[in-house]
Amino acid sequence: MGEPTMKTTTGNKIAAGHEPITGYVLEELIGRGGYGEVWRASAPGGMKKAIKFVYGNIGEKRTEQELKSLERIKGVQHPFILGLERFETVDNQLVVVTELADGSLEDVVRQNRDRGSCGISRDLLIAYMRDVADALDYLHQLYKLQHLDIKPANLLMVGGRVKVADFGLLKDLRDVECSVVGGLTPIYAPPEVFDGKPSVNSDQYSMAVMYQELLTGTRPFTGRTIAQLATQHVHNAPNLTSLPPSDRPVVARALEKSFDRRYGSCSEFVDALARPRGSTQTGALPDTAIDSGDTKTVGASFVAGIGEANVQDLPALDPNATKCDDASRSGSKAVRQCLVIALGGTGSQCVDDLFCRLEDADSVDTAAFHTVFIDTHEDAARSLRRFEETEKRPTIRSLATTLRTANEYREGGMSSMRSMSRRWIYNIPRSGCTEGMRPLGRLAMMDHWNKIREAIQDAINNLKKSSGEEIPGVYVVGSIAGGTGGGMYLDIVHVLRRMLDDAGLEQTAILSLLATSSMEVDPSHPLSLHDSLATLREMNHFRKPGNSYPGDTHVDLPTLPAARSPLRNVYLISARESTTAPEPHKTISDYLWFDATIGHDLLESARLEPSKDPSSIDCKPALRSVGIITLARNETFAETVLAPAATRTLLARWLGNPSDAKSNAKALVEKIEERCSIDHHSFFAAALDSYGLDRVSRQQRLLNHLTQLPLNELSNSSLVTNSLKAEFASNVQLEHAESDIQSIVGTISRELKNHLRVGRLDVISAIETIRLLTRNIRQWESKLQHQSKISKNDSDADIVLSSELLGIPAASIPKVKLACHVGEVLLDSHAKRLAAARASSLCDHLSVVESRLSDAATLLAQAIRSTGVNQTENSNPWDTFSTPVARQVAPYLIDLHTSCAKPWLVNLISTTEHIKSPATLVATINQIAGPLIRDRMAAGSNLDLAQSSGPMSESIDLSQSWSNDSAFVDKQYPVPHGNEHLSDDEAARLSLKQAVEDARPTLLGCGGQQRLVLVAGSQRELDSFRLEIEAFHDGQLTCLVIDSAPPMLIHEAQQIEIDDVISRLSTLTGGNSQVSDRLLTRCDIDWSHRN
Repeated sequence: MGEPTMKTTTGNKIAAGHEPITGYVLEELIGRGGYGEVWRASAPGGMKKAIKFVYGNIGEKRTEQELKSLERIKGVQHPFILGLERFETVDNQLVVVTELADGSLEDVVRQNRDRGSCGISRDLLIAYMRDVADALDYLHQLYKLQHLDIKPANLLMVGGRVKVADFGLLKDLRDVECSVVGGLTPIYAPPEVFDGKPSVNSDQYSMAVMYQELLTGTRPFTGRTIAQLATQHVHNAPNLTSLPPSDRPVVARALEKSFDRRYGSCSEFVDALARPRGSTQTGALPDTAIDSGDTKTVGASFVAGIGEANVQDLPALDPNATKCDDASRSGSKAVRQCLVIALGGTGSQCVDDLFCRLEDADSVDTAAFHTVFIDTHEDAARSLRRFEETEKRPTIRSLATTLRTANEYREGGMSSMRSMSRRWIYNIPRSGCTEGMRPLGRLAMMDHWNKIREAIQDAINNLKKSSGEEIPGVYVVGSIAGGTGGGMYLDIVHVLRRMLDDAGLEQTAILSLLATSSMEVDPSHPLSLHDSLATLREMNHFRKPGNSYPGDTHVDLPTLPAARSPLRNVYLISARESTTAPEPHKTISDYLWFDATIGHDLLESARLEPSKDPSSIDCKPALRSVGIITLARNETFAETVLAPAATRTLLARWLGNPSDAKSNAKALVEKIEERCSIDHHSFFAAALDSYGLDRVSRQQRLLNHLTQLPLNELSNSSLVTNSLKAEFASNVQLEHAESDIQSIVGTISRELKNHLRVGRLDVISAIETIRLLTRNIRQWESKLQHQSKISKNDSDADIVLSSELLGIPAASIPKVKLACHVGEVLLDSHAKRLAAARASSLCDHLSVVESRLSDAATLLAQAIRSTGVNQTENSNPWDTFSTPVARQVAPYLIDLHTSCAKPWLVNLISTTEHIKSPATLVATINQIAGPLIRDRMAAGSNLDLAQSSGPMSESIDLSQSWSNDSAFVDKQYPVPHGNEHLSDDEAARLSLKQAVEDARPTLLGCGGQQRLVLVAGSQRELDSFRLEIEAFHDGQLTCLVIDSAPPMLIHEAQQIEIDDVISRLSTLTGGNSQVSDRLLTRCDIDWSHRN
């Protein structure tokens, strides 16, 4: 069939039965829009066609635009582009004939929603999207055309496949001027189209918006007007929360504001959607593609629903096939020599933890740590100098690399700083520290490079001398979310690799253990995500094949070939929101310690990447991550008997008893009222002060108002009164009343939290405090309301008036004076009503606090019931011990309260959502209680009750709490129907489940591979934990006995693509790369290629 051509004919009115073109008879109207209407028609030969009548006459703007698009598309033929048969003029109107479709994607999703679905199933939608992508890429690559109006209504169904239609906005990107005219659909339009500059990736953006809408029923941008949508598309981050977690990074990249950061084609975008997270294959994997004996795909259901993306579960390690020999399993290996390069505050925390462990560790499981610590904070460097060099700490170099002032840099010359932007010289904080700006971290490193190099070289020389023929361990620790670690790491680790090679330690691998902030937006640390993003972008650059480290000739930083890159073993540990999960620096020090001592062979085996092509790894730069949790030992009397008993006692003390609540609350209420000025005098005075700070100023303001009235109105009391009421309504008001109330409530909440934290208050007393405070406020609120109705001026002070001063006749002075007295009475009344309203608002806010406390009380009561302790028995298990040991209960409960109060009790005032169930609270406190009990029991009679101090120690009687709190809990907080308490076994399982969840690295939310390892010191202990974990965990589990090892879970993650992490961080930072661009450390490297 030849190309469609333009013809001119004449016809009649458009209606069923009409024949606008010879042989084409209209049958039924099937659609109408802003540009025209579409009819089904019978064509010659009995074929069914679609005929579109474009509104307007030939020569008008919309018609000419349509004609131009038709001329461009008429020679294009593709199986997924709707066939164009002909177009011509009928009665000066443009008529277009195309093949007839079965409907549109808009019709499909509407039908699905009518059946109760939110959209189209994911697999089917991806198949539809692939048809669209094939058609669009064909247009883009062969014809340089962009559709620019991709939306469900323009994607038509023909025989179960999707065809692209309606090319009214089609643009040729080769045109010098290809700005978009009216007619675009702002819901799906990319940012560059609003600027009139469509790009080769514009249609991909529209596809991404449409994909979310068709899958979830929601759109990434929710604006209701063109202006709102334009602003959101150009400036706002998309809301992708309704998407499956594995789709979010993919769609986020396709929705990048900068078109050159999107996927290279529409098909590449769809391939990324179809590819399982963590897989390197293109398209969906068939069920037979994975051997059950090798890797198993584990979805987001891993570990009872935790996780944000599909990952691959690596096969369990064979204990007999690992390199753990008998010597390593027994802990009799020789002391391992290690070098630790620690950067910034996180590095300081890690080194401090390692050194403290060295003080207590047995010689058989101890490593020797040669340490170089670098920070811009002089105090941090000085802190580590308190440790002396010993056999276990043979080298300690603690360097303060403070920044100089801008003037000192200018006067001293800046030739050595040529690889950096000069603007950072003028942004140095007065503190001499980086304050979170990573380019300043690199500036500090360059400024002090000579002493840094000497310290590292000295440590390497000592390391080589001490290690002999053994291969030492080398670690770099720090945080990429800060200025020092983020700014120094990449230079330090590359130069360290070069120095180790030069020292003949080529076989020594460098293990980088780096912390980063939570993968959530944290307003308190606005630069942390941008610092991490900038560091990963630079890291991604150096991980690409051919991108060797260039060094810096200006400060004698040596180069390093890409083949020797030290970035293949980089662990990135992200902070977690969980209150039970360890901080990143704790995970780093735990992992480093285990790897440096008895666990090296196991962890080295776990780090192996079987069946991986090194070239593919280089093409897809990836990170590692890890989580490590030490488990409480099983089968000890402390955990099974004493811990639940003490936990129940602590929870009972946290809850409190109404018989003591009133006396506890009275004194605290008086303190709060005094501190926050909560009384009717203060509230009334604040209202009066809004009109004038004293009576003289208020009278003067009244007089100024009254003298503006006509003299004849001063004798009319009604007119004067109305005028004064209007004056006060406009001017007597508390501008910041709501913020003041919130500030008062915040102070009250902090006061309650402080008292709860130190043990001076329980939850029941806190509730009574709020109730008593509310009653007091309501009383004087009522008093103010009553007084406002009978207000009078009680002041004896006369009003002194001068006719000359006021500019009014002397005869009018009495009238003004009388009116002023009336004004003072009305002002008094109005101020009291205003103060009463403010008091009422405060009571409303306090009711919210009371509600939260009541929820906390209910949860605590349910937790007490779920302890699994026999509440009918009054026996105190501590009585089974000798008196010196039993007397440790008081200081032990103080320790337990100190450890648990802030994350669990205090936070209950804010929300109870972080506690999934009462059993979770009990299990967590039990897990903390066991080690504390063991420590106290080990201390025995060396400690005495008299040593304890503080409010918690004043009246602790475990036996009394044990016997008396059950009745109150049962009466006040009955167990809801069907919520029976857990057994000891169930509570232990819940605790283990939480441990498995806390061990899971956050970065697995970006995809990757994982291996869960369970270690214990005995086979019996190992079997016990293994059976409990396997009860809820259906993935692979490596189990290994290492003598003297504490029971622990190690969750290794690998092959987390840096691109995916960058995409996640870009989404969190709103897609705005300007900040991270400025935080790139070098100006002599081309970072313009978006990673």
